[in-house]
Amino acid sequence: MKCKNCGKDIDESEVFCDDCKNHLREVSSRENVTELEQLIENQDKFQDLENTKELDNLKDLKENTESSETEIPMNLKREDINKDVATKKPLNKKLIIIIIVSIIVVLSIVVSIIIFLPHEKPKNNVDTVDYKQVINEYGKSIEKNISLYMEENDGLPTWEQLEELNDYKKYKVSCDVHMIYEDGSIYLSSCSVDDKAITHTYGELKDIKKDGRQINIYKVTSNGSDSYTAEEQDESQLVGKVTCETNDCQYLYIYSKYIIIEENGKYYLYDYEDSSVKFGPFNMNKDNSIVSKNYNLYAILYTEDNKQNIYNVDTGKIFKGINGSILRGDTGFDPTVMYKYGYVILANGSSKDFVNFKTGKVGFSIKDNIRSFVEDSKNSIVYITAYNTNYNKFKVYNSNGKLLFDGKEYTDLKIIDKDIIVLDDVSFRVYNSKLVAQTISKNYNKLLGLYDNYIAVIDDGYLKILNLNEKELATSSEKWDLEKFEFNSSLSGLITKDGKQVLLIVADNKIGGSDESRVEYSFQVDSNEIVVSKTKK
Repeated sequence: MKCKNCGKDIDESEVFCDDCKNHLREVSSRENVTELEQLIENQDKFQDLENTKELDNLKDLKENTESSETEIPMNLKREDINKDVATKKPLNKKLIIIIIVSIIVVLSIVVSIIIFLPHEKPKNNVDTVDYKQVINEYGKSIEKNISLYMEENDGLPTWEQLEELNDYKKYKVSCDVHMIYEDGSIYLSSCSVDDKAITHTYGELKDIKKDGRQINIYKVTSNGSDSYTAEEQDESQLVGKVTCETNDCQYLYIYSKYIIIEENGKYYLYDYEDSSVKFGPFNMNKDNSIVSKNYNLYAILYTEDNKQNIYNVDTGKIFKGINGSILRGDTGFDPTVMYKYGYVILANGSSKDFVNFKTGKVGFSIKDNIRSFVEDSKNSIVYITAYNTNYNKFKVYNSNGKLLFDGKEYTDLKIIDKDIIVLDDVSFRVYNSKLVAQTISKNYNKLLGLYDNYIAVIDDGYLKILNLNEKELATSSEKWDLEKFEFNSSLSGLITKDGKQVLLIVADNKIGGSDESRVEYSFQVDSNEIVVSKTKK
């Protein structure tokens, strides 16, 4: 058989001679030759399957293998291949190297420009600001101004004067605790940088020799409870002392570990156990600024730059720009109940804002008037009742400000064991601790009240006593004339009579002109009976 390229005699199983095969591989960068070489490999595989069939030309090879979509020239001769190679030379290696080096140089220039371009410093980025360095720079700037002031004046400048002289403008720095010593050094703590509270301090807190008034604090225990006083007590009850700088000094409030002192028109919070200033000087409305309960001090509201701020005594954090004034229990409720849940209630216009003094944020707001705070038996969960205009019609919220149940208005709320009972004028509901309804009563003529585990209602004109499962325990023998008699809630309730528990329900005659001015229904708890007694004029 002849080689399809040069015509040399070759074995019948081959298509090209070895010389032609090697030549073809040397010029394999050309597309058509590469495809031709692939056809050679395919032919070798195909020959094993079709030993009896002789392939006469490249066209037969392509038709039988079906392995290439590229059309290969027929009767390709050696001189044609050499001519094609001459016209399609591979890229010059030197040219390729020059192109690569040029690309690298251009990329290097671009990267260098990006790196060395000026960038604005993100001042508030916690990852880029060295707060300790900022406080050190600020403190040194203050001490420099103290030194300049002392060169021209007798004595030390005030902090207000130093703030006016200060030329440190790189960051906005504020420190709520600032001590100025006789040698011109300072101590700074409770600082913020660009309104971000930080823990870094500057300088050393030194003991100051004071010759002002000394205040002794005593702990008094009576009936198992502790109280604190500055009044003279037994020496064994002394728990701490503070010494003011001047005699113009008086204490305002004393708590466990802390005392608030007013001196020369400024206020200071002292830790009297080690006689150190924890916070101050600060300005406050002394009658409406303290968040405390049972000798536990939680927070202080104070003013600075005409803004109201909260100082958290436990953490030392300061939250600025707080709106409103502390809500007091003028209508009978105790707002300090919310302190242990982390909230201080601030009256802000018509809104009652529950501000979390641990975060400085308003947790939730209630637009209505607050009526009461009802806690469970363990004093661990609180429910808030609030009314619009009618004190005896209120809504119920949980400690996160969520409106509970169906949002309707109720007349009473009680927590018995773990159950929550809400009542309106004509019905009641009992919920478990997960606020799942256990009992939803029908509507009665009138619901009078809840007394421990008993509910008094008027049903079909009769007084009935029910339990929390709405089971009827007793019914009066006489009808209650609702148009003639009205329920007297102040005289009704559970009492002990002759050593037995009795639920007394009192009805007063509201019309007059009758021999009966009052009817008393006595529900005997032990016998489930109702005894009726009438009073004449």
